[in-house]
Amino acid sequence: MNGTKALVAVQRKFLKMFYGWYKSERPFDMERVFNSQPERMSVA
Repeated sequence: MNGTKALVAVQRKFLKMFYGWYKSERPFDMERVFNSQPERMSVA
């Protein structure tokens, strides 16, 4: 993946995360955003 594609992928992920946080109307939770292991992995 070249630099431009990688940058777009990171931006897209951030925008999806920000939009989901905005729509949920919850206070910002640093633990949820910067978790080192995805939640779906810990359930399995």
